[in-house]
Amino acid sequence: MALPPLAEPQQLANYTAGAIAVSDPRAKTLLEAASEAARRYCGWHIAPVITEALVLDGSGSHIIELPTMRVKTINALIEHLPGRNGRTHEWTPDELADLEWSRLGTLRRRHGIWTDRYQGITITLSHGYDAAPDVAQTVCQIAAMALASPTGATHEQAGGVSISYGTTASGVAGGLTLLDRDRLALDPYVIRRP
Repeated sequence: MALPPLAEPQQLANYTAGAIAVSDPRAKTLLEAASEAARRYCGWHIAPVITEALVLDGSGSHIIELPTMRVKTINALIEHLPGRNGRTHEWTPDELADLEWSRLGTLRRRHGIWTDRYQGITITLSHGYDAAPDVAQTVCQIAAMALASPTGATHEQAGGVSISYGTTASGVAGGLTLLDRDRLALDPYVIRRP
């Protein structure tokens, strides 16, 4: 499933006070790349709310961790039971209602334990944020920094006139990079497990 970028070209144009136009052909591609970098760093898609089926390894305990930080609903669950005969159990609505789950992605069985099989659980759920304005702002920062010096130049001089570009690391400009400030802004969305 192709996800939309976490920020739109209009947001980038607003962030840069028009220095990067909505019509700039690089904007959409860079916003998509910056969104993917943010999602990869956080370990999940963040926004928008989507419904998808996830295949998870069984834990062999009463808890499994879902790769999300914002569960909305658990819609269906199929568990591949231990043993060689390949039996599966599709959970009924009553069984699903008996599960305990946190919005942060912890799913607990009240009775029994989860299978210990690899790829032993298929769960269909709705998860994510409707919108994440702070993440959109960070994605705009990342994209704007990448566009600040697309050739990677850190300094240019012509006669007595010189210009220095923003750098992403010592002596490095341009490119798509998550800076420390970006990571700090994204940290509340990073999947953290004990």
